[in-house]
Amino acid sequence: MYDFILFKSFISEYVLIIFYWLGVIGMPIFAYIIYKNKKFNTVIKRVFNIAKSSYDSLGLKYRIYIALFIFFSLIFMEIIWRLMFEFLIAFMQMHRVLVGI
Repeated sequence: MYDFILFKSFISEYVLIIFYWLGVIGMPIFAYIIYKNKKFNTVIKRVFNIAKSSYDSLGLKYRIYIALFIFFSLIFMEIIWRLMFEFLIAFMQMHRVLVGI
């Protein structure tokens, strides 16, 4: 425990995997909770109404473009989230091999 507190040993790769899945599942749940929160609800409704009125004035072609953009943006964010954790796990595995643990 002392080595962990002084950053002489790394956290386990299993802990990183747990945090990865907490982020994958937890971030949408957290966003939904914020969306449903009464305190932020008035601001969110105002922004949503502005976006909805702008979206409704667009043609079908641009609505499809916006939907595809949002879809691929979510996929891209998920890939970046995954790559970040894969990099950290690979770094820990390289360290283990080089140090000879």
